[in-house]
Amino acid sequence: MIKSILILATLFAISINSNADSWTQKADYGGGIRSLAVGFSIGTKGYIGTGTDASQTFYRDFWEWDQSTNTWAQMADLGGVARDYSVGFSIGTKGYIGTGVDQSGNKLGDFWEWDQATNVWTQKSNFGGSARHGASGFSIGNKGYIGTGADAGNNPQTDFWEWDQTSDIWTQKAPYHGTDARAFITGFSIGTKGYFGAGAWSSYYKEFWEYDQATDAWTRKNDIPGTGRGLAAGFSIGTKGYIGPGQNLFLSNDFWEWDQATDSWTQKANYGGGINFGGVGFSIGTKGYIGTGGGNSIMVQDFWEYQPDIPLPIELLSFTATPENNTYVSCNWTTASQVNNNFFAVLRSQDGINFTQIGTVPGAGNSNSILSYNYNDEHPYMGLSYYQLKQYDFNGAYSFSGIDPVYIGNITIINIYPNPSTDGYIKYSVMSDIGGNATVSIIDALGKEVMTETQTIDAGVTINTVSTATLANSDYLLQIINGNNEKTQKQFIVRAKK
Repeated sequence: MIKSILILATLFAISINSNADSWTQKADYGGGIRSLAVGFSIGTKGYIGTGTDASQTFYRDFWEWDQSTNTWAQMADLGGVARDYSVGFSIGTKGYIGTGVDQSGNKLGDFWEWDQATNVWTQKSNFGGSARHGASGFSIGNKGYIGTGADAGNNPQTDFWEWDQTSDIWTQKAPYHGTDARAFITGFSIGTKGYFGAGAWSSYYKEFWEYDQATDAWTRKNDIPGTGRGLAAGFSIGTKGYIGPGQNLFLSNDFWEWDQATDSWTQKANYGGGINFGGVGFSIGTKGYIGTGGGNSIMVQDFWEYQPDIPLPIELLSFTATPENNTYVSCNWTTASQVNNNFFAVLRSQDGINFTQIGTVPGAGNSNSILSYNYNDEHPYMGLSYYQLKQYDFNGAYSFSGIDPVYIGNITIINIYPNPSTDGYIKYSVMSDIGGNATVSIIDALGKEVMTETQTIDAGVTINTVSTATLANSDYLLQIINGNNEKTQKQFIVRAKK
C-alpha cells in the first residue's frame, strides 16, 4: 500500500533566495513529528495542519509560522475530523482544507474555510466530486481547484473541479489529461495557469492462472467475475497452484498545464526529477517548484524549479499595504522584471472578495531592473479592509497579486476560543489600531476584576493566551485596554472539563 511507504514533509513557500540557491533551517514544526499534512501561505505567514504521526495517529490541529519571528503558534483546530492526504490552498486572506481520509479509512469530501482575521473555520459546500484522498489542488484568483485522487474504492480519478469563493459553488471542468487516472499528483499555479505533474495510479486485473507442478507451465483460466481488484491471492488443489487477480502500480513524471481561460490541458516538459508520487509543489512569482516524494520504492529529497515557456507580464517580488498614523494606507510593490506592462491598478475591498479600483500607476513597459512603486489611499475604510494589485499589459491581459489585509480604527476582540473554556485557558484574537502593551482583565458576573495582567499586542491582528485555571465555573468578560485607553470586552464561559 502506498501509504505504508510514503513519509513526506509538507512544504509551503514564503520566499526562497534564488540568487544564493541555499537552504536555511527554520524552527521545527510546532505540532511535532508529522507526515501527510497539508500547507499553504497567506501573506508573510505559513500554515500547516492535519496529517499523521509515526504511531499512525491522525490530527486536525493547525499551526501558523511567522516569517518575521521564525515562531510557530497554534491556531483553531480544523472544523472537520482528523485526517491526512488532504488538499490545501489559499485565496486572499482565507485558507482552505478539504477531502482526505480519516482514522478509520473513510474517504472525505468536506471542504473548510479558515479566516486569518478571526481564526474561525467555516464549512463550505462539499467537494463537487466523489469523496477521496490523495487529490491535488491550487488557486487562481478567487477560484480554487481540486482534482484527481483516489475514491472510496481506492480507484484513481481524472475529474477536475473549480470552486467559486463568491458563490460557494463547485463546477466540473475538463478532466486531467495525464496518461491515466491519477492520485498523489503534485500541483501548483502560476498566473492564470494551473499545473499537475507526476503521481501514481493502479491498474486492477481479474485474470486467473493455473500452475502445473509437473510441467512447470502456466495456463490462463476463465477471468474472475466482476471488476478487477487489488493485491493478488492464491491457493493450491492437488498438484496445481492458482493465482489471481491483482493490482499493478504505475508511477509517472508527465507534467501538464491547465489554462483557466480555455479550460484545456496541454502537456509540457516532463518533471525533471523523474517518476514521482506524493511530492510537494508551490510557486513563487513566475516559477514553480516540486520537491521530495517517492519514486522507484525510494524516498527522495531533490528539489526542482519549473520555468513556464511563456513569460508572464511582470515578476512581482512583493506587495504590501500598511496603515500610516491610522489615517491613510501606503501601498508599496516591487517588480523584478516587466514585459509589455501597461499599468498597475490598486484595488480595495471590505470583504476580501469584492474589489473596487481606487487608483492606477503607470508601468515601465519592458524592464529587467528591480523597480519600486507606491500608491497612498488617502480615504481608507475604517476597520478591516483588503488591498490587491492588478497589472494590465498593453493587449488587455492582466494578472493579480496576493491580498494584504489592513486594519484602521479602534481595538476590537474578534474571537475567544475555546468557549466554553474547559482546559484551563482561552485564546483571543484582537484587532487594534496601535501596538504595544495592553491591560488584559477578566471580570466576573458581579463586575469584579478577578485577574489582570499586561500583554503585548500588535498593530493589526494579534492572538494571545490567558489562563483560566484558577477561575470557578461561571460567565466572565474578557476586557482589553490598549495604550490609547481604547477598551473592548467580550463574554466567555468557564466550565469543568467533561
